[in-house]
Amino acid sequence: MDETLKAFIFNQEGRYAPAIVIESEPKQVAGFIVATKDAPKIVITDMSDNLILDTIYGYVDTCTDQEYLQNKLLPALIPMQKNVCKPPVLKYSWGYWSNGTSSITEHQCKKFIKEKLSIDLP
Repeated sequence: MDETLKAFIFNQEGRYAPAIVIESEPKQVAGFIVATKDAPKIVITDMSDNLILDTIYGYVDTCTDQEYLQNKLLPALIPMQKNVCKPPVLKYSWGYWSNGTSSITEHQCKKFIKEKLSIDLP
C-alpha cells in the first residue's frame, strides 16, 4: 500500500471536496474514519485513484483488501468507535487544494468542509 492515500468526503447530495491526503498507517485511516463519522460517505483511494475503502456514516461499507480490513484496520478502528481509545492526532495535507496559481490555506479548507459538508476536521 502507498505511504499516503487520498480521502474524499461526500455530502448528502453526493458532492465531495477535493482530495485530502492522509497517511496510510491503519491508526491514521481509522482516526480519519472516526473524525468524519457524520459524513454520509467517504472514499479512500491510493494515489492512483484505486479504491481502498469507502464508509457510510463512519462504518466501513466496502474494502477491497479483506486481509487489511480484518487484520489491520478493524483492530485500530473498533476501539476508537467504542471510545475505548482516542483517535490519534491526524496527519493530513491539503495538497489537492489549489486554484492553479496559489494554494488555499488550511483554515480555508477546514471552513469549506465545515460549511459545505458539515464535517469539523481537527
